[in-house]
Amino acid sequence: MAEEKFKLTYMKKLIYTLLILVFAVSLNAQWVKKADGLDTTKALNGFVQLGTNIYSGYYGGVFLSTNDGDNWSSVSSGLNYNLVLALAGSGNNLYAGTYGGGVYRSTNSGTNWNLSGLSGSRVWSVCVKGTNVYAGLESGGLFVSSDSGATWSYANLGVSFIFSLAYIDNNIFAGTRSGIYRSTDNGNTWSNVYYLGIDVGCVAANGSNIFAGMSGGRCL
Repeated sequence: MAEEKFKLTYMKKLIYTLLILVFAVSLNAQWVKKADGLDTTKALNGFVQLGTNIYSGYYGGVFLSTNDGDNWSSVSSGLNYNLVLALAGSGNNLYAGTYGGGVYRSTNSGTNWNLSGLSGSRVWSVCVKGTNVYAGLESGGLFVSSDSGATWSYANLGVSFIFSLAYIDNNIFAGTRSGIYRSTDNGNTWSNVYYLGIDVGCVAANGSNIFAGMSGGRCL
């Protein structure tokens, strides 16, 4: 039952990602496949760009491209859980949310990885804002680290399943199974700003705009 539940939820997350892609295509964006070095039979769950490096997390670990995605190579040394559900980074620090392994951190641009915390947790979303790192779990709610992932504490969001995280300025947004929540004080307190009664599988920030992909084929 647990495996079937994961597959269903995992497929929902992929659908939400596709919705964002479809939205981008509707804005006349042009897409070119760049997958040399990647197993295209496996789903990509997240991307993060740090300088000229682009990282992808998927069912196989973390991969790096240094030439705008033309070629990819594995940078998963020390990453004991290869199902990576989320990636986030700042400076030389890179964070990977894994399915069943908690949060892993690399302090050398992905060359080596070590467990940061939340061991045994299924981490669906990670967000970095300054020295604060936020991790949304499948079951267990939201956790925050104020020291770049060295220690973690529970953030009382009041929702157990956090699909996605994003921020604009001092606003942090969380996509949950109960709509969209926002915090304006680094995650200390939260308010429900858009209740839908459906899963909000992904939130993304662009400038002053926040986008949300939901079940039922909707995108805000």
